[in-house]
Amino acid sequence: MKLSEKTVGILQNFSKINQNIMIKQGKKLKTMSIMKNILAEADINENFDKDFGIYDLNEFLTVLSLGNQAELDFSNDSHVTINGGKYKIKYYFSDPNVLVVPPEEFNAPECDVRFALSGSTIENIQKAASVMQLPDVIIAPDNGKITIKVTDVKNPTSNDYTETLDTYDGPDFNFHLKTENLKVIPGDYDISASSQLNISNWSGLLASYWIAMEADT
Repeated sequence: MKLSEKTVGILQNFSKINQNIMIKQGKKLKTMSIMKNILAEADINENFDKDFGIYDLNEFLTVLSLGNQAELDFSNDSHVTINGGKYKIKYYFSDPNVLVVPPEEFNAPECDVRFALSGSTIENIQKAASVMQLPDVIIAPDNGKITIKVTDVKNPTSNDYTETLDTYDGPDFNFHLKTENLKVIPGDYDISASSQLNISNWSGLLASYWIAMEADT
């Protein structure tokens, strides 16, 4: 088996959410943050024929990058053999008991708010948060449009970044997320959220994320 660039890119993104991963049999990848406030999943083209755990996903991806289009052999139950042509690497699986593993089933809540965010808007949010060291994102409707503010809610004199989006005619809401939790693959996203349960779903082309919102939402 060879991993496509798409799958490697998804794994690189998932490594930012959790350094370890439990890969299940089939064609879907899932991960969950250690704090259990981010749950991500993605469909892939590769079909894994067994469950296996990777303790250090960044290390595993770095090992894969040692050669171009390395062949992965999962015939052994204890490790994967990475064949790069002139070299072979034996990489052992992790004990599943030491990994943070997503639940087998996730009952998605009923969502009462829906809107879309472009990839450029999300990139602007992340850049502003990084440059000005701002920990909070506030999303709320204002005069028939959605406004996104990147700020520090604990600092009354905080610098902030504000962006106004397209027309919105849905129910009123005030969502508060931590910028450190916006670890999504670059791209456009359809957002649906439950204002009652303080959780939001970010559905993109390559992956879908459930991201917890703060209690003051």
